[in-house]
Formats: sequence, C-alpha cells, structure tokens
Amino acid sequence: MVHWDDLGFVTNYAVDDDIEYPGDGQWGMPIHELATGRILPTPGPVAIIRPTGGEPWVLAAGFIGVAGLYGTPDPNRLCAFERFGRVVLVDIRNPADQVELAVHPVRIAAHVDRGLLLVCDWQSVTAIGAEGIRWKSAELVRDDLHITRARGDRIDYWGNSYSGVGAVRGSLDARTGTAA
Repeated sequence: MVHWDDLGFVTNYAVDDDIEYPGDGQWGMPIHELATGRILPTPGPVAIIRPTGGEPWVLAAGFIGVAGLYGTPDPNRLCAFERFGRVVLVDIRNPADQVELAVHPVRIAAHVDRGLLLVCDWQSVTAIGAEGIRWKSAELVRDDLHITRARGDRIDYWGNSYSGVGAVRGSLDARTGTAA
C-alpha cells in the first residue's frame, strides 16, 4: 500500500509501486536497501523511485509489510513506513542517506500548510518537518490515537481514555505539539 503523493506534499520524484521481478532477474538500475532492522534474510523490492532529473533506482526492504511510502515536507525525502515497526526517511538523490526515526508508527497524517508529516503511535504524535523531527507530543490518550483534522494552528485528535470509559478528544498547537 503506497501513498507517496496522497498527503499533498510537493515531491521531486515519482514512485512506481506496482512492480514485478524482471524475467531475467536484472533490474537495469541500482538497488538501494533500507539499512535498518532486517527481518527477512534477503531484502525484497518495494518500489522504483524516479527522481526528477535523475536516474531511477529500486527501493528494497528487509522487513515484512511496508505499510506505505509517503512524501514529506522535504521534497527530496521519502518516508518509508513499516506498520508497528519503524519510519525511515530516505534522500531520493542519495539513497544511502537514510534516517531511522525513533517512533513506532501506527498511522500517518499530514498538516500540509504547516509543513508537517504527522506520525502517530498509540498514544502520541511526532511531527516531522523538512529539517527532521520538529516536536513530539506528550501521551494524549491511553491508546488508539487518531488525527481527525489538521488545519490552521490546530491538530485535532481522539482516542481511548485512561479511565477506559469513552473517548478522549482534544487538540494540539501545530507549532509546538502542546495541548491547545
């Protein structure tokens, strides 16, 4: 499930995600692996990345279940998202330049007018800007955190309460990640 352009960020690349192994086994382009936490013995191809004005390359991953590839606020970075596992930011011009973020995502959202890629775990939100992590919220809910809207200076959310009865609704200041 690849959503590289769904969030509305401008990107300097295109992604072909419906790829198959070539019959002769030769891709005819470089293969770059995500360099983190290999689970599978051999990384498998995930997508072909086509940088604007550059040569295409194959993105391969050694983990099970790439949940998505997303554009980021940096038009030259791609976000590879392994559900429940990791987030890796890859420079599409220099694929060896990879940054694994210390967040364990469950969901991805965006606040385009503030230039934020929002990575949610079960309880908190991490905001990624063009320069990297901009802020991380406190624990907002007990679990099942969902971003419902990101507009203006606010990010609205809901999730399960600590009391276990009903949902918690709230909002964050998009600039700082603190309760609004």
